[in-house]
Amino acid sequence: MNIDIIEKGIEENNYIGEMEDLIDMRRTLLFVTLIIYPMPIIAFFISFFITQNRYGYGIALAMMFLLYGAMPHKPSSPKPVTPRVCHPFTRLTLSIEWIYNRIVSVILAIFSLLYCSRKKIDFDDNMSILTAALIFVAVIALIIIVTGGIYSLLSNKLKKDAVERRSERCTFAVMAHCLGEGYSYSTENFNGVYDSQSLSVRSNTLGRKKYRYSYNGLNYIMFDQGERPGTADMMIRIDPDDPNTYYEDSWEPEAR
Repeated sequence: MNIDIIEKGIEENNYIGEMEDLIDMRRTLLFVTLIIYPMPIIAFFISFFITQNRYGYGIALAMMFLLYGAMPHKPSSPKPVTPRVCHPFTRLTLSIEWIYNRIVSVILAIFSLLYCSRKKIDFDDNMSILTAALIFVAVIALIIIVTGGIYSLLSNKLKKDAVERRSERCTFAVMAHCLGEGYSYSTENFNGVYDSQSLSVRSNTLGRKKYRYSYNGLNYIMFDQGERPGTADMMIRIDPDDPNTYYEDSWEPEAR
């Protein structure tokens, strides 16, 4: 099982509140998706093909990297489940991947601004445009390859160290009951029943199983990383001093 450095469970009442906030944010998220996200693309085409302003399309490219940098690169990747989808230290979020994506997107944005503002393109010469585009793409690819290699080396080590530290902290065994697939925007009442709208929209699937466990009279919600095929309950261990922190013995073979 894969685990991020700081991923934790969340108290059930807090989770319900966050899901209600997320439902209220539907219209805002729709506005951002339909209005804000296409704007850099439109600005790029206007500044590049019409006004031919290198500062304009440089800024547009930088905004593309900043806006799209935190989006999942793999559609099959587990999705974050709280309203604060772009916060690196949000509970139940793959924070290492988020941090990596944002660092790379900032690097690419800075490079775009510097390259486009200093590189003069002769728009009457097709070869000049092609050469500038090829250099730009080559440098972008190099940045992604180098940072991706660093990320692969560091993320595995950090996650393994995190699992080892959890194995030492978590000593109290509890049973986590599987509530089925996790859905975004759901009004699920924690007995495994979702509203019809959540079930009818497949895009709302988080790709993660939802679990519920109890400690000292409080209920907690946790999610797997999408690796468990069935809906069976699982035994976990939690930190008595921080019940949000959990650990599963099956992580140990991967961590060492």
